[in-house]
Amino acid sequence: MAEEILNNEQVLRGCILYEFTQGRPVFQSFVHFSRSLDTNSIDYREFEFWFYRFYHGETDLTYDTSLESKKPTLFEIPVEIIEQIVDELDFRTQLVLRKVSTDLRHIVEKRVPSYKSITLFIEDYGAMLYFDQHEVLYNRSREGCWVRYLYRGSRFLPGVDPVKQAMIDLKYALSHPKMMLEELKIRVLLSSYREEDGKNEKELRVQHFQSIKDTLSSLNKPTINVSKLEMHVKNHEEVLSVLPYLTPGILSEIDFHCANTAKIRLQMAQIIKLDQWKQAEKLKIDRFFTQFDLKHLAHFKKFEVSLAKILIKSLAELKDTLIHCPEFDRCTLETSKPINVKSIDSNFGQEIPQDPPTEMYHYYAVPDSEEIVLEMCVEPKRIRFKKTTRKSMTR
Repeated sequence: MAEEILNNEQVLRGCILYEFTQGRPVFQSFVHFSRSLDTNSIDYREFEFWFYRFYHGETDLTYDTSLESKKPTLFEIPVEIIEQIVDELDFRTQLVLRKVSTDLRHIVEKRVPSYKSITLFIEDYGAMLYFDQHEVLYNRSREGCWVRYLYRGSRFLPGVDPVKQAMIDLKYALSHPKMMLEELKIRVLLSSYREEDGKNEKELRVQHFQSIKDTLSSLNKPTINVSKLEMHVKNHEEVLSVLPYLTPGILSEIDFHCANTAKIRLQMAQIIKLDQWKQAEKLKIDRFFTQFDLKHLAHFKKFEVSLAKILIKSLAELKDTLIHCPEFDRCTLETSKPINVKSIDSNFGQEIPQDPPTEMYHYYAVPDSEEIVLEMCVEPKRIRFKKTTRKSMTR
């Protein structure tokens, strides 16, 4: 049926007539027409000609266009005007527009991306991408993949895997040379009972994160400019499929969330060696247990971490380091084993006296500052540090 439409001029003109009746501007109508039929068999100049014939009430689909004198084409419009039009389009429309012609692709790819965040979900049904609030669904079917656009219809891709199609669109979005993302979120959530092509949930997670890693490693630039990374993962291999491909220094915030129903241990040996880790400012490791030397946390401005156990000696060394870090703000350390609170006084050095004294709060002077102090709040399974003022010592 699609081939019959594309090879019949009058039927194609009828489709343009239908687009005209929808009340959209001519350029948006052209983009919708090209996307719906998945074709570039009619260029913008021809589409515009027929669109405005219908606008003036001339609906004869058999009209001989050779009787018309040559009119300006889209690319005879000043490039600055076309660029302004492209800037007004959302990312999904730009994604379609770049497939219309080589010239339009060059114009689209020169523009600064309009999106600031990208979210990738991979679930049992397929995948989902968010470009800011613009949602694209990649639904699995027996024959292929349905790509559904929020408020913009859908199209069917026979024989196409939904996750692979999502990776294609993700690669285009991330490969933009001027891209600067505020946030990148990646979440793979599969049912434990799910099997596909003879693979169980664990094997499918390995496959999906390998696809993500292959996508990131195939970009035409060394690293991706992202300010914040949020991942829902189950192990360090999944973390390492993404973290090394982000630009150190640009990446300022790292969030790892456990995708398991219960807390499990996250191996940190390889992660803490990365420049991306060493140059970040904020860290959150949620619903994981970890175990590593606390000195690898000292450079963070803020952090929240759960540890299998906390050694008093390491905690005292961290306290001494944080006192001398002007950028440090606050942190929380949780542990599964109770902390020996009684050993605090004998290991942490001289405290600032409190009136009245408290068992939970401890204060330490910050060098070269008469106003700022380091507060340590001790609970049975939690330690909190923060920089504060002497006024806050009053209870």
